[in-house]
Amino acid sequence: MRGALTEGDLSAWMAAGAYSRAASATHAYESGASFTRQRYDGGNAAALASIGDGGRVAGSLYAFDHWRLGRAMVSYGGRYDRYDFLPSRGLLSPRADVTLDAGGGLRLRGAMSLTRRAPGAEEFAVPESFSLGLPPARTFSAVSNDGTFRTEGIRHYEAEVEQALPGAISLGARVFAQRVDDQMVAVFGVDNPGGAASSTGHYF
Repeated sequence: MRGALTEGDLSAWMAAGAYSRAASATHAYESGASFTRQRYDGGNAAALASIGDGGRVAGSLYAFDHWRLGRAMVSYGGRYDRYDFLPSRGLLSPRADVTLDAGGGLRLRGAMSLTRRAPGAEEFAVPESFSLGLPPARTFSAVSNDGTFRTEGIRHYEAEVEQALPGAISLGARVFAQRVDDQMVAVFGVDNPGGAASSTGHYF
């Protein structure tokens, strides 16, 4: 478990916990959850308009299962994220992966995933490790005229084949396809073209 607290114009507190079972002969799994709350007390008009009541809340849950079935390794699971500033709020990102040892040093693998990302999601991520200083948090608002946030969706499919050769050498090939819907863009300094982006700490 870990947590952090930051203070300033944009103050936040965050907490996260995770559990993983040590890999056994047949089964391993991992799960976790995090929660972040931000509050803005500055005077940036764009930030005040986008944040609403002065704060934003985000939370996430994830769980992944790994099974060894004979010569096959099957992994599946997903992540659920919820942001109170999104119209749909809940984002589900499933993933599945199958690896087969076909014998003779031949290994086959296939995977598919759907990753859904929210604008500004990195502002709510709990750092993997903490030092004396945390990354700076910034306020953000939608770049669209109607002020609506749109989530990014990444569909990913891949297949891989690998052959072990004598002399600790392996030869492999991988093919994949991706489709990205509503790809995100971050724009800095729009409300203050003559100054540096850091002067407002806000982006779109």
